Amino acid sequence: MIRYDGLACIVDTPTGQIQIVLDPSPGENKGMATFLSLSQNPERLAVANTGSITVWDLKTATVASQLEDSTTSRAIEGVLTGMKLSGNGQFVAYVTSNTVIHVWDTETNQRQPLIDTQPDRRRYVGAWPIAISFDGRYTAVASAHGSIGIYSSKTGELVEVLSDHKGPVAKMVWSLDGGRLLSGSWDKSAKLWDVSPLQHLDETGQPSLQISLANSASIPGPFSRRGSVCRMTYAAKDPIEWVFMTRDESWYVSCSADGDLSFWDPKSGVSELNIKLKGWKNNAEHFDLGPISATSGGWLAVAKGHQSSIWRYSAAAEEEIAPESGGFR
Repeated sequence: MIRYDGLACIVDTPTGQIQIVLDPSPGENKGMATFLSLSQNPERLAVANTGSITVWDLKTATVASQLEDSTTSRAIEGVLTGMKLSGNGQFVAYVTSNTVIHVWDTETNQRQPLIDTQPDRRRYVGAWPIAISFDGRYTAVASAHGSIGIYSSKTGELVEVLSDHKGPVAKMVWSLDGGRLLSGSWDKSAKLWDVSPLQHLDETGQPSLQISLANSASIPGPFSRRGSVCRMTYAAKDPIEWVFMTRDESWYVSCSADGDLSFWDPKSGVSELNIKLKGWKNNAEHFDLGPISATSGGWLAVAKGHQSSIWRYSAAAEEEIAPESGGFR
């Protein structure tokens, strides 16, 4: 969570009590933390402040890597409008107000700008939705017109375009193996994309030498729309603001601006469970879903400014739920 003084902190979910405050430079004002992104482990947390990004090792509560210019205290030009940490905790994709998207390798400290070659990419409410694959190899960038460009994080080249949504894409999430991408849109649909052909491209976006000539025709090259396809469409009642998938992909989850949480069966496309979040505020800025259990349910965290709420929900029956804790600062 982000505390009232702008610092990121770790909160105990059942009690809502702050356990650790992450302050990279005690006594110095580094500005308000604006974005948080957690690795899959979860052992690393990326925190975006004004002009800098810090990656924390949560096991030791120490700084693992920091993107910052020591002379100006601003390593990032423009205002950060989006930031995502890869599942393995090594790569950070971020977008700024000057419409530039970079991928930062925290181990080599190298930054790669994504090359803007997607024709219909437009600025989307001050930020473009972005999602980076678990291994950091690919970065997905959405447009206001419903298309999704997939870029090589290493070269910045556009390697695939997914075009099926009829409205702006609000959220995307990758599967752990990088073979699928789940997207949610204001067109009231969530779509599951099979992007496994991208696994056969080398770092330059060309078909891998390991692919036989007989199969190479089915492997998409740069700017190709072949190969990756939409496998399933989940029709929602309202525009979708967030989407999630469980580690084992037994559930795909979508949430609307009105707090309607739907659990989708990945194979049938049928919504098997619907939960209404009581007291939901549709202006939430941050939304995260914890691990889901078929028997005990899970945790749901929502934040707006310095106000945060945590819901506990059951995955066994449909119900309207109220926050377990809220308003802590």
